[in-house]
Parts: sequence; C-alpha cells; structure tokens
Amino acid sequence: MTSSETPRKGRILIADDDRTTSQLIGTYLESRGYEVIRAWNGREALGAVQANEPDLLILDVVMPGMTGFELAVVLRDQANTAALPIIMLSSRGEVSDKVQGLTAGADEYVLKPVALQELGARVEAMLRRARLSQPAQSNRCGKVVAFMGVKGGVGTTTVVLNTAAALVQQKKTVLALELHPSYGTFSHQLKFAPAESLASLLSLEVDHINERELRSRLFGATSGLAVLPGPQRIGEFGDLPAACAEAIVRQATLLADFVLIDLPSQPSDASRAVAGSCDLVILVLEPDLACISCAKIALELVKTWGINAGIVGLAIVIQGKSSSTLSPNNIRSQLGCEIVGIVTAAAEALVAAQEHAMPLVLYLPAHQATSSFIEIAKRLAAPTLIGIRL
Repeated sequence: MTSSETPRKGRILIADDDRTTSQLIGTYLESRGYEVIRAWNGREALGAVQANEPDLLILDVVMPGMTGFELAVVLRDQANTAALPIIMLSSRGEVSDKVQGLTAGADEYVLKPVALQELGARVEAMLRRARLSQPAQSNRCGKVVAFMGVKGGVGTTTVVLNTAAALVQQKKTVLALELHPSYGTFSHQLKFAPAESLASLLSLEVDHINERELRSRLFGATSGLAVLPGPQRIGEFGDLPAACAEAIVRQATLLADFVLIDLPSQPSDASRAVAGSCDLVILVLEPDLACISCAKIALELVKTWGINAGIVGLAIVIQGKSSSTLSPNNIRSQLGCEIVGIVTAAAEALVAAQEHAMPLVLYLPAHQATSSFIEIAKRLAAPTLIGIRL
C-alpha cells in the first residue's frame, strides 16, 4: 500500500437523528481513518447494518420509529450481529437509563454531549478487543516476541535472525517478520532477492490478509525458519497501517511456534498495535550512555502504548569497547527491566556469516556470540520472562 492510499481501520455506522451530532462524530472518525456510514432512525440503521456489515455501531437512544434500546435487542437476537460492538449515546444519565442500555445489549453507554477524543479512544479499544476475540485468535499457537532497537544501528535485525535460528535448533518452528515501512535488511543478511515482500501484502485489503497470502510471500531461510522481508524498493516504501500489521501477526501465529518481529526504532501506530499483541517486547541496545538515554525514552513510549513493564526485556549488544560502556547491573538498575541476553562482540564473525548467507548461529555454532543467542532463545521458550542472573 502506498502512502497516498488510506487504510481501512474499521467501518462504523452512526445511527442518530440529530444530524449535527452525527456530522460532528462522523467527521472526527473519518479524520482518524475510519469509514463512516450514517443512518437517521432505528429502522434505517437496521437495514444499514445488514447491508454494510459495520465493525462497530454508535447508536443514539432516542430515535423515531425504533429506539436505540429496541434496535440493540434486535441486533443481539440475530446470529450475524450478536457480537457487533455497540456504543450507545444518550443525554439520559440516570443509573436506570444506563442499566437499561447495557441490558439491551450496549457494550458502552456514553453521555451527550460527546467528548470526541474520549469517544475515539473507546472506538479504538472496542475494535481492538473485537479483533482479539475473533476465532483465528482463539486458535493461536505461536508465541509473539517483538524486538525494537532503542535507536538505529544497534543490531536488531542480527539479533532477530540469530535468535530465530537458535530457536530452530531447539526444534521450534519460527517465522520472522520484518515490519518496516522502508528498506528491510533480512534479504541483505541472508543474501536472497525476494520476488515478493511485506509491501505486496499491504496491497491487499485487511480482510484478505490470510494464511495463504502470508505463506506465499515467505522465504525459507532454513528448515524450520521462514522470513517475511520488508520492502525492497523505494516505490514500496510508505506507512505500515496498524490494522494490516495486526492482521499479519495474527495469521503468522497460526503458522509457527514462535513469531519474532523486527520493529523499526521509529515509533508508529503499527508498532503500537503489534506490541499490544506480543507476549514479550525486547528492547535492543548497546551498553553506552547514549543508548541508555534512548532506552529510557523507549520504555516511556511502550508504557504509553499500554504495555505492562513485566513483559519488557533488554538485549544488550556489545559492538566494541567504549569509554562510556556501562555494566549490565548498572543498565538493569537504571532501566528497571530484566536483561534477556548479552551478545558479545562478533563483528568479523557476523560479516563472514553474512557472506555465507546464513545466521552466525548456523555458520559458527561454537562461537561465543552463538552461545549468547542460544541463551536468549532458551529464555524466550520459558513460560515466563527469565532474566540473566548478575
């Protein structure tokens, strides 16, 4: 999908006979990337639900012909709309009114006048919950781990590919996703020229991103490991829609024991959406003062995404000696996160491994850095996050 295209975040039906309110809410939601459909009374809304299959309904209580309460009851009695998320709007704020709305089938009861930012947050949260409760999610088998460099150049992609290879050696199936908006370096490190990449998946409608479409774009790096490379050409660069990223990860969990995700260091809506569906988020950094400062900001960022600090770990990559190098104890103390792995310096070995088109773990099994990646893999395979004992 190019940057000029508008991704469909969700289709929302607004049913309200107050045209001013409907227009105000609709314009705001459209500005946030949602597709908006309007109905002006209860019966018209019922027909619009059946014809357009919205992802969420914003429903006024007082409407001619059929009240919001009555419409909610009808929708909850029909199999195809029984789980449709409903936000009910009303100027009636008595407890008895709220109870009646929730009993009729509303998921949320919001008082008028509506605070648009609050309504937008409720819409986003309800759609996220609805996606997570879809049948595909209940069949999920893969553990999802995202790796995010606290700044560029810390070796995130190297950590992802070598940890993936180490998991394969532990008899796990692994899928590595390079969810970058611009050039992806999986292909460079593994020396292959993909016919298709993440970019061609983004050309699909979100609803069409399925197991078959994802599988057809995977490159088999080695037995048990497959990768989805990021964009390869300038014309493919552009924003990664959050809904597409979520759909890709959701389908990936159906294909492997582990899904390892290489996220860009720059924050985005897609990274926020992906991080929210992860079992573990690992921040990749070097042991110097500049990286510690970046890591503190990254931690603040993921907290604003609603990520529990208990599922955030650190991978320290030592790329050379520096006068500002900090000890692992110091880093853990400053950041308050468990250290999942410390990768020892291996610049020459990594270059040699790339020249042979394979991760270091496979090229030099006895190398000290290989042991580092194997330890990270073991910690990822544990039921809960286990840090290094220092």
